[in-house]
Amino acid sequence: MKKILLLLTVLLASFNFASAQLDDGCKAMDFTITDINTNTSVNLYSLLDSGKYVFVDMFATWCGPCWTYHQAKHLENLYNMYGPGTTSDDVRVIAVDVDGTTTMADMNGTGANTTGNWLTGTVYPMANPATAAAQTISSDYEIAYFPTIYMICPDKTIKEVGQLTTAQLYAEVSGANCPSKLLVDALPFTYGGDYVSCDGDMDINIDIKNRGWNDLTSATVNVKQGGTIIATQNWTGNLTTYQTTNVNFG
Repeated sequence: MKKILLLLTVLLASFNFASAQLDDGCKAMDFTITDINTNTSVNLYSLLDSGKYVFVDMFATWCGPCWTYHQAKHLENLYNMYGPGTTSDDVRVIAVDVDGTTTMADMNGTGANTTGNWLTGTVYPMANPATAAAQTISSDYEIAYFPTIYMICPDKTIKEVGQLTTAQLYAEVSGANCPSKLLVDALPFTYGGDYVSCDGDMDINIDIKNRGWNDLTSATVNVKQGGTIIATQNWTGNLTTYQTTNVNFG
């Protein structure tokens, strides 16, 4: 039985399948959430266009490390010290439960899948999107673990900062530690063909995703057995940021 490994090479970079967060320098996708405590809409791009640095906490109510970090109040202190109404007023914080199955009881700490009350005392916007919206945000931001904490700079570039202290978080802002834009980046997004073959014949098709700021206009998909390329398919077209397309070998 032959096992086939797929490898995508785009322009001068090569990639293989991995489940990971967005790379620093990727472009943030826009989203709008409803803050549970105030019942007001919050739009990411509106905050960025006003020159704010936005810290986004992607979490799940049942996640122990998420709760521990929430209880440490580093994001809350950041919001209180540098958010609306402060002298600097250059920071915003948004927390989004991207599990998709979370209930309001879970958010309030009374449900079956929760570590505590996430809403009481939280001063920054916190959202529990409907299942489809949560799945879209999770997919757009390639969430592989909880919590995932991104800093999104006013130019819409992303940097994963993780569970930093308040001082460390604001040092990212005051130092303007925004990454350079990732102009060329591509990802083998989903694979829809066969994984194994007993006779050498395989149906191979793969979706590729443009994660760079520039349009992707060409790609080469190589199928390898071990280190040997056994099939190649060239693709040309035009993919804007985060668009996908299918490459089919037949």
